[in-house]
Amino acid sequence: MGGLCSSSGFVGFWPMRRESWLVSAQAYVLRRAVRGAGWWLLANALAWMLGMPIVFLGASTIGSGACGLGQLAPIWLAMVAAEAVVGAVHGWALVWLVRGDAA
Repeated sequence: MGGLCSSSGFVGFWPMRRESWLVSAQAYVLRRAVRGAGWWLLANALAWMLGMPIVFLGASTIGSGACGLGQLAPIWLAMVAAEAVVGAVHGWALVWLVRGDAA
């Protein structure tokens, strides 16, 4: 059973796999620019805590049977929505850090 539907799990999972080391590298770089950069780790966890249920909701739309682009559209839309939520939280956190509210 390969094909388009089975590869959608890889497409969704691959970015999450690298997230753990990426956020640590981001916090390390932020340490040089802002005070309280350790809060970035918490902000990232909060962002993905809010975003992942949206991804799971999109993934729950996959049914058994035939698979095509029409069936994958809800997953892709859910991933875009999740990234929007994650990006909004990250943006808020960066503004908060740069303003110095974390210090």
